[in-house]
Amino acid sequence: MGQLREVTVSALLPMMANVFILVGMFGVMFVLNWQLALISLIPLPVMWLSAKRSSRLIHEASRRQRTREGSLAATATESMSAIRTVQSLALEEGFSRMFRGNDGQAANADMNTKRLSAGLERSIDLLVACATALVLWQGALQVIAGSLTAGDLLVFISYLKNSMRPVREYAKYAGRLSKALASAERISDILDESPDIADRPDARSAPAFRGQLAFRNLHFAYEDGARPVFKGLDLKLDAGEHVAVVGPSGIGKSTLSVLLLRLYDPQEGCIEIDGHDIREWKTASVRRQIGLLPQDALMFAASIRDNLACAAGRKVSDAEIIEAAKLANAHDFITALPEGYDTVIGERGATLSGGQRQRLAIARLALRRCPIVVLDEPTAALDTESERAVQQAIEVLVKNRTVIVIAHRLSTIVGAQQILVIDHGHAMERGSHAELLAHGGRYATMWKAQQQARQWRV
Repeated sequence: MGQLREVTVSALLPMMANVFILVGMFGVMFVLNWQLALISLIPLPVMWLSAKRSSRLIHEASRRQRTREGSLAATATESMSAIRTVQSLALEEGFSRMFRGNDGQAANADMNTKRLSAGLERSIDLLVACATALVLWQGALQVIAGSLTAGDLLVFISYLKNSMRPVREYAKYAGRLSKALASAERISDILDESPDIADRPDARSAPAFRGQLAFRNLHFAYEDGARPVFKGLDLKLDAGEHVAVVGPSGIGKSTLSVLLLRLYDPQEGCIEIDGHDIREWKTASVRRQIGLLPQDALMFAASIRDNLACAAGRKVSDAEIIEAAKLANAHDFITALPEGYDTVIGERGATLSGGQRQRLAIARLALRRCPIVVLDEPTAALDTESERAVQQAIEVLVKNRTVIVIAHRLSTIVGAQQILVIDHGHAMERGSHAELLAHGGRYATMWKAQQQARQWRV
């Protein structure tokens, strides 16, 4: 964007002015002496062809330069955002080599564009010199023949010199314009990208949800030809019901939240809220009423107050923020920070512990007042004490809400009204904790294995 802004102000507008100057100058030159004016036009087609070829080469080189600079920025961002992992794995030297390689390639591409720009300027200067020499030669012949005075020749040469200044200016700006066009292409490619999930033309804003939820004959795979995640999955929740989804790792438990938030659409089947296919409504209006608490909640590099208020979708008072923080068992640790609710936390909440980030995420959900909440293993990465604090906050948060709990540790979902065991794309078992243990199937086997592992750790 900076490149485009600079070229628009410092190159594009002056070039437009130079076009009018060039036309005016040649008009006067034709009035003074049409023969010399025609001679001075002879090099212009050669100049145009040279400028066109050089601009194409500069554009291609600039495109390569922008690609290298993008790789350079991506390497820097990736290494800095994961600096702890990089340091703990002693990957500094590897990332440094990668950065130096991308930096060197970007510098070489930049030098190439500058070399081509300089070559274009020198070729234009040479052609201007040739045009001036031709005019002088022909003008001298006319002066000798008596058809032109020496004074008129000097005036004509003066106009020729001034008329060629815009041509030199074009050569100087051509490289910058080509580089700007390469930047514009990258921006245009991003702006032209259409989202995979788009609202239907007749989609309307969703009303306030009661919370009844149904997954009907759900078939889904992330890519064509990939292994299906779901093959005819059915699940129904009444408003205010709590359902836990369990199963082996990698079988698609978290995909339920992905589909519910319409980050993807199923290939077959549908998801209904309050009896309506969610595709009937605008996606943003659906997402505003569904709260997701992931395993690792993302925080922004802003104050705690802003992190809590940003997700509410409305103006919230300090009293509401404090009330939500108290509900999430977060008020005490927030007030213990140097600036309380105005404390600015690091990028992705790096200055907070995992348990503190989860409690802030719960407070953020409380402010949103979503009738449907998805808990995607929110305590899986926490220690026992943090897990207890987060679990207590969750119990308050989910009251009177429809809840889907995606869990790996079965001890956290014993009280769920319904437990769904998913494997190989199907619902293998469903029922309460007691019913599934009595059934003696997959759930009972998983429960026994986790209890034995727990006893072994103790």
